[in-house]
Amino acid sequence: MNRLPRVLLAGLVLAGATLIAGAALPNRAFACSCAPPRPIGAYVDTPELVVIAGEISGVHQSQNSDRQVGTITITRVFKGAVRALSMSIIGGDGGDCGASLTGMSRVVMVASVDGGAMRALACAPHADIGTPEGQQLLTEAVAAYGAGVVPNGDSLPVPGSDVVLVVALLIAVGIAGLVFIAIARRRVAS
Repeated sequence: MNRLPRVLLAGLVLAGATLIAGAALPNRAFACSCAPPRPIGAYVDTPELVVIAGEISGVHQSQNSDRQVGTITITRVFKGAVRALSMSIIGGDGGDCGASLTGMSRVVMVASVDGGAMRALACAPHADIGTPEGQQLLTEAVAAYGAGVVPNGDSLPVPGSDVVLVVALLIAVGIAGLVFIAIARRRVAS
């Protein structure tokens, strides 16, 4: 009996399992390199990102990493859906693509929301509203997205949160199709 179909099938299953595991794991970056942030209005077609204003408090260094962790109380949502009125916010030192939360109290920013936590992004616009830069960024956010809405604390879906599930499902269907083709060819050859 020819071993090639079995070896090929085993390789495909292993590759599929690797892809599923890779898609299911959170994205990790050990170094960050990005161009200067685009204007805040340029994020209109990025459903995975939100544009918000809020107040950051309780910032401290995480015990196990260089990440900063705090709480953000969201005062305005200009773009996107946010799960809660108040949530954890994660910042960093820039090397991990997280924006520093040091010196930030009242902010306007483009951020991601994952697993119930907001992540300040070094490569996206963010500034403290108490600074001239922050006031300018707030003006640009209002010009691009309108006055925004005051969140009411309802649980709102975050677009893109089902991407991993869809990718895993597509990979599984693809692997099942390849297995079916291999079995059908084997029957024809017999």
